[in-house]
Amino acid sequence: VAAVIRIATGSATVATITGAGIVAPVVGMISGV
Repeated sequence: VAAVIRIATGSATVATITGAGIVAPVVGMISGV
């Protein structure tokens, strides 16, 4: 169970970082910053 939770947490962290990396430049373009 601990391993599953650890993998799920790791995936969520990677997804968050990846999502932020993709969204940040787009928001920057829209904002015109």
